[in-house]
Amino acid sequence: MQPGIPDQDLNRAVERLEASGHLKPGSRMHRLLTYLLAAETEGRGDEVKAYAIAVDVLDRGEDFDPQEDSIVRVEVGRLRRLLDNYYSTDGSADLLQFRIPSGSSRVEVVPQDAGPEPEEKPPPAPMRNRLLLALAAVVILAAGFAGGGYWVYRRLSEPEQIVRTDTPILEVRSIHDAVGDPDLAYVGPALQSVLTRELSHFRTLRVRSAGPDAPNVTVPGRPGTDFVLSGVLAPGTGGTDLELVLTDDATDTVLWSDRLPIDTDDPELAASLQNWIQEAVVSIAAPGGAIPAEEMRRLEDRLKAEASEDWEYLCYLKWHAYDLTKDSRHERLARVCLEALIERGTTDGRIWAAYAFMSFLDWTKTGAGTDHPLMARAEDAVHRATTLDPLGAEGFEYLAGILLARGDTAAAADAYDAAWELNPSKPDIHVARGWQQMLSGEWDEGLANVRAGTALTLNPPGWFRIPLSIDAFTKGDFHAARTQAVLMLVSGDERGRILAALAAAEAGEQDAAQRHLAELQASGRTVASALDEIRAVFNHPETMAAYEEAASRLLGE
Repeated sequence: MQPGIPDQDLNRAVERLEASGHLKPGSRMHRLLTYLLAAETEGRGDEVKAYAIAVDVLDRGEDFDPQEDSIVRVEVGRLRRLLDNYYSTDGSADLLQFRIPSGSSRVEVVPQDAGPEPEEKPPPAPMRNRLLLALAAVVILAAGFAGGGYWVYRRLSEPEQIVRTDTPILEVRSIHDAVGDPDLAYVGPALQSVLTRELSHFRTLRVRSAGPDAPNVTVPGRPGTDFVLSGVLAPGTGGTDLELVLTDDATDTVLWSDRLPIDTDDPELAASLQNWIQEAVVSIAAPGGAIPAEEMRRLEDRLKAEASEDWEYLCYLKWHAYDLTKDSRHERLARVCLEALIERGTTDGRIWAAYAFMSFLDWTKTGAGTDHPLMARAEDAVHRATTLDPLGAEGFEYLAGILLARGDTAAAADAYDAAWELNPSKPDIHVARGWQQMLSGEWDEGLANVRAGTALTLNPPGWFRIPLSIDAFTKGDFHAARTQAVLMLVSGDERGRILAALAAAEAGEQDAAQRHLAELQASGRTVASALDEIRAVFNHPETMAAYEEAASRLLGE
């Protein structure tokens, strides 16, 4: 902030922004600018952190975690572009200019004659050219994420060849162009291709593509459609909006929708579009997404009318419900159906993968070495899974987890690479690969992958947060470590109990530490056995030594 600038001059500068139409009074951008300006005029600009901005301006709750929620960076970036756009056009002659340097959230007030000479900029490209370039980048990026695996994509998008008929079918229709520009005719097919490719990676559904107005008719020998994903490119208040809508094909009920305002002046348009598509795919098809949640509801209704509980797709969804929550009720349901199907000799690779990881989780609770029979059972089952379903990412993901527990980090990396190639959109693989990197000495890079996968997930399962809690603990941020552990408990993952107890104890919160300790002991587990469960999945010697020392202090040993 330049010293000596009168408040009335600052107010006039804000009023000019409002009068130009670039900054709407009462809008989020208006609140953000005035908040940041107030901090500067009061001399506390360097004290305003992301947490305060999120809670005070962006309507986030007190449990906001800037490491997992990028809302502050995104909104400050929007304000930065809004200001840059105004001062390069309508506001070029304003006596005072507000600027937000890249990478900062502080507002600088620059008198016109004190600012640098504006760079000569090329004329803005037409909207269709900018959007074309962004879409081209997204299509290329999606192909790259798939490891160039066009054959993989083709197989997965031809569902009748790959999975059982009880798996629902999602029809992806081309995006309707309501803008009326004939040069945008490529948008629908391009987005349809990207969405079909990304959604095809998930084994909870089968995917096919169709025209925008595909009729709901029955073709002999061809399964009907269960869900429809459609979209529209339409004029919006600030330019052009892209909207996607997921519906139940039988009832036309909307199960999910989202809208992306397209700012063709945004230099990061391709990245924004890619991130939005990836978030949409996760919200639709990932475990806990709109389609698996709806299918679980339907199949539970079906159970009320039928005696059988052991068909593969229902059991697969039960497993995902347990994997997401670690809830004991879901565990019992998943365990019963998995064991019944394995005993029956199922040939569904998804079931073998789930059974393998259930066995692995059972092993982590024993505190035994890797020569335990449960580990051998898990390995046998996961190899059966990858043989039966070589295009299923989960088999390779779970194989990697088992190899990591054995200490074979190089082989685990190869297995995670295979899982990544088969399903680059699944947040779990980001997180699991991050674990492997952290345990292999690439701590910061791995932590970034964990955070990226967590940020992609609306309701992250507890295990996502184990490395986040551990990282905070090792850095002495015991409050953050306990927060992550408590969020694990909220999700149903009791492994967070020991992490919460030790973080609270190290933070000097003895009442909370003793409460967590009592609840741990009431569940029939000891501090030692609880730490063994953590060690089984995150065996980092220095970290575990720090936890052992903290446990000794907590127990007064």
